[in-house]
Amino acid sequence: MQQAFGDALPRAHPFVPIPSVVSVHGWNAIFDPAVARGLYDQVAREAFALDPRRHPPGRVGA
Repeated sequence: MQQAFGDALPRAHPFVPIPSVVSVHGWNAIFDPAVARGLYDQVAREAFALDPRRHPPGRVGA
């Protein structure tokens, strides 16, 4: 049922916002470009620094 729910979201809504796990100020938008055409534009951009705890130095292949 979860897969069917996830598949239906982009058909029911032009955008599905998901909170970012990497940035407390960020969101990810899931959308079908054909469905959302003309409904979005880039409005802001800010510098981003990846939290080094996510990828500590010295971990090969992680």
